[in-house]
Amino acid sequence: MPRRHALTEAQLEALFALPTVEADLIRHWTLGSADLTTIERRRGSHNQLGYALQLCAFRHPGRLLRPGEAIPQAALRFVADQLHIDADSLAAYAARPQTRREQLDGLREAFGFRMFAPGHGRDMLAWLLPVALAITNAMTVAAALMDELRRRRIVAPAPSVVERLVAAVLVVAERHVAAQLTRGLSFTQAKALDGNCSSPLREPDRVMRVDVTALAGIQGWDDAAP
Repeated sequence: MPRRHALTEAQLEALFALPTVEADLIRHWTLGSADLTTIERRRGSHNQLGYALQLCAFRHPGRLLRPGEAIPQAALRFVADQLHIDADSLAAYAARPQTRREQLDGLREAFGFRMFAPGHGRDMLAWLLPVALAITNAMTVAAALMDELRRRRIVAPAPSVVERLVAAVLVVAERHVAAQLTRGLSFTQAKALDGNCSSPLREPDRVMRVDVTALAGIQGWDDAAP
């Protein structure tokens, strides 16, 4: 049976989109004096601009920039203006792949960012479960996940991994709620209700532990790259 997808491609694109509206740029991509001091240590205006853009993308939406990714003009100009650098200088950024890797390492060291690593998936699922129990809207749950990753300074994994995390936690939450509803019912009543549910009913204490069945579809998320 095909796995149920919690988020559409358009919703995932929205979660991972770089800001373009002025209010969002001011809120999320304004560089402080400490940021500027660190950026100015980079050699060359093109490296400074590329470094600053990746710093901003780490902070919001919380992801890696893809090699050669086209930065929206509004976002590019907003950062370049703060650095007093020509936006066109970005064309020369990271001509050598080694330069990009070195800058990513420097950003993580200077600002405390961590890549999504083994163990983060299950940690985030455990954190997200109370959210999914209170809010059933998948996009709202996904936004809460992205917010928490940013708060912990964990770089978001690939969109497909985020989608599988959200789908899994919604399944676990659904089963927990269904199990709570059947407490005190007779076997016949519970069986009849079970036939009308999209997920099998289970004991609440078993469901509250992260459900192995729900996680089976997201094996390998810990190693996924953005």
